[in-house]
Amino acid sequence: MTDFWFAKSPPGYCVPGRDMTSSFQEIHKTRFCKTGFLPILDALPHGSLQLQLKHIANIQFWQKSNGVTVFPSVELIDKCNKTEALSGVCGTDIRESFPTILFVLPENRQLDIPGGDFSGRVGHLLVSIFDNTEPLFCDVDTKRLSLHMPPGPRHILVTAFWNERYVNNFSIPLTEKSIKQTLEYLNDHFISDEVRVSSMSLSEVKHEQAETFAMSLWAGGLVVNLLLLMQSYPKFVTTMGSQYCRPHVYRDHPPPVTLSMSVARSLLPPVVHESSVIGGNASHHASPTSHWRRGHWRRQRHSDTWLAEQVALGSAPKVIDMPDGRRAHMVWIEPVFVGIAIEEVVK
Repeated sequence: MTDFWFAKSPPGYCVPGRDMTSSFQEIHKTRFCKTGFLPILDALPHGSLQLQLKHIANIQFWQKSNGVTVFPSVELIDKCNKTEALSGVCGTDIRESFPTILFVLPENRQLDIPGGDFSGRVGHLLVSIFDNTEPLFCDVDTKRLSLHMPPGPRHILVTAFWNERYVNNFSIPLTEKSIKQTLEYLNDHFISDEVRVSSMSLSEVKHEQAETFAMSLWAGGLVVNLLLLMQSYPKFVTTMGSQYCRPHVYRDHPPPVTLSMSVARSLLPPVVHESSVIGGNASHHASPTSHWRRGHWRRQRHSDTWLAEQVALGSAPKVIDMPDGRRAHMVWIEPVFVGIAIEEVVK
């Protein structure tokens, strides 16, 4: 059945493709019975084996965490794609530890890799956060396999499902470096090893590496934005009713969690108008054309009193410890469209 395990997608959202559904079914089976999959893994080159173990582990973590699914709104995806989260966000800014989440994108907002020549689009992002340095574990044919992650105490593991047969897996160590610096380091030290398959030519290895790195930048920025929004603005997230078809071994468990994400205007900080008018009277520093000014994240210090008030309201963000000993939280400065007069916006 095509809707095995997954939440029923609302109108306008991507539905799992045949290969994605088959993958979740087969990996689910490997936890409960011998399937003959282990000999196949044993025959893979080291780089391919690492990617397969990430793929299996992420799906099994999602199934073990009761299949949390999140449907972000079109508006939120648009704003995330215009918010800088690679250069301006450090790994240590992500403090919340969520269960494994399957983010389902609207059909008309599937991810295209910018500047690439790779076919297909991505509509599903499976995201796990790990809080320790222990290896990843996955169960295959009643045997537990392990995979050592890149150095670092915490990691994000992302599996990006294409609308056809392809899938990309990459991990992001959550260190004091910016997300972009971390991904660039991984591209130089790990990604090239993971995609190196013995049967590939050098040109094929380079193409595969370029594809994985482009996907990690594109999908990584969206994932970091969504996780920070869930961490900083809990009321952006609301529970949805949904229909599931699950394996019989899980029918006695609590219903899987299905959530939606959309912008709650009352929770956002005041809009910052960095330029009211760009036109004939503008300075020589102003842009000659209308454009989107990208959003960004700011570390906002707060007092214990303010935090206690937010806790009472049920909208307390995750606390970040600053180097000077004070505490802060992440504030989202939304992207804004500049280049027209405010009077025109009012009209």
